[in-house]
Amino acid sequence: MVRSRTAVYITLWCTFCILLLAAFRDSTVAHQAKTITPIAQQVNNSELLSAQNDEQNHPEGYTLVARPGEASRADRPLICNTTWHPFSEDSNHPEYKHDQQGCRHRQTITCRGKRLKRALVIYMLQTKKVYDMAVELNNFDLFMNVGVFAEHESTEMFERVDYVFTRMMPPHLGKVSVPTIIAEKGNIKLMWVPSGPCDLCAHGRVIAHLGGVDAVKAKYSFLALLNGGARGPFQAAGDAEWIDVMAVGGQATWSSATPPIMVGPTVSSQVSVHIQTYCIGLHTVRLTEYYPFLTQCNNSGAGKAMCIDFGEIPAGIEWLQGGGWIHSLSANDTLRTPDDAAALAEARRRIDFVAPTHAHYDLCSALFAKFGGTFTNHVRARTAAHAAQLILFRPLNRTLSGRFLLQKLLGSGRFLSLSGGLNFTVIVNAWYGVPEVIEISKGVLERLRESIDENRGRLVVSNNLTEYFGFDPAPNASKVLAIHLRYNDEEHHLRAADGQELQFPDG
Repeated sequence: MVRSRTAVYITLWCTFCILLLAAFRDSTVAHQAKTITPIAQQVNNSELLSAQNDEQNHPEGYTLVARPGEASRADRPLICNTTWHPFSEDSNHPEYKHDQQGCRHRQTITCRGKRLKRALVIYMLQTKKVYDMAVELNNFDLFMNVGVFAEHESTEMFERVDYVFTRMMPPHLGKVSVPTIIAEKGNIKLMWVPSGPCDLCAHGRVIAHLGGVDAVKAKYSFLALLNGGARGPFQAAGDAEWIDVMAVGGQATWSSATPPIMVGPTVSSQVSVHIQTYCIGLHTVRLTEYYPFLTQCNNSGAGKAMCIDFGEIPAGIEWLQGGGWIHSLSANDTLRTPDDAAALAEARRRIDFVAPTHAHYDLCSALFAKFGGTFTNHVRARTAAHAAQLILFRPLNRTLSGRFLLQKLLGSGRFLSLSGGLNFTVIVNAWYGVPEVIEISKGVLERLRESIDENRGRLVVSNNLTEYFGFDPAPNASKVLAIHLRYNDEEHHLRAADGQELQFPDG
């Protein structure tokens, strides 16, 4: 009897252990499912694609696995909705939106239905004056990190985004008579373009090289045309992808029935309402009508004026007259008719407000700021400070993974070459003063660049910094000059204390 009872107890104990082990295993799996799934859902597309685009982790030709719900999108027309996220009550204060460290979450774009064809970004760097390249290279560096999608990456609106980066070939490298590919891989091309008077002309030549208007319309649904004077995009961590923000053009609901939109950070009313050429987005439905404005390629002394007078400015009113809309991102305002444009121009005329980029505006709304060219000397200090703040505090998840491929292509050619056989010294940044106490750049950069011009490409600074710069930022204190410069495609960081003469390169 005792043996029988003992056998029963042993059997029950074994059964209990087996059930406990199974329960423990199931609870562990369930716990993993509960913890892993949300984390996976939180992974930003950019972070996911960063690893996928790294060739050490994934072979060439790797294709993304479709996101959940992708199959259901394929059989319906595309409809996109914009959700605007209001700020707190404090936003009524005029200083509020600029007192924050970074952009506030502004808008979410969600789409259902089949994505549009690809978007094409054409980005041009200017090279006419090598000493002006520092600003453009800073702009380009930011765009490379936050504006370039990976080869297999889709957005809410577009199945892919392709890029053509162009530059007029520097004279020391020769010249080209037709657009010429320097390097290409995946969704990125680097291209020399013939010398011309303006960015619109270069963009038009790229479109011709890609097969012409019909070929581009067949492959692409949207064009973003930028030059090296555009700094951005500036966005919050949760904002919609920048190319989608441009394509939706501020509309609460966008569909194929929405008239084609031309969009830019701001709308100028100088002469006639138009989008300025440093950043233009447009749906390719009207590319046939728009293309003639990209063909003003006269290399005479009047060429630049012709680009503006017969390209940039009249393109705006023609777009409206043809049934398209024009949208200003910074003002979140859409012009739907020529009468809307006339009303805007008249309202601005009354208050003598013509060029919006010469006033301070919210860069988080505009996506891009104009930094470069003649505007560099006139940019509002507040706008410049705001841009610097937004770059400093930009969210890590806004960094896109297409930068890896672009960096690789840039390293394989001479697309960013500043010299060749010639000695070019380009001041990137500099300050004069007492380290961490008072560091002044205003007037310092200009004086150093004058020295380079006076000394045929060499930088010469005398041993009396106060006399050299014409002011003393900290009387009775030891002062230092710190310089970041680029010499023949190489970076250098120099320092000179008061009382030391500086010559670069030596000799």
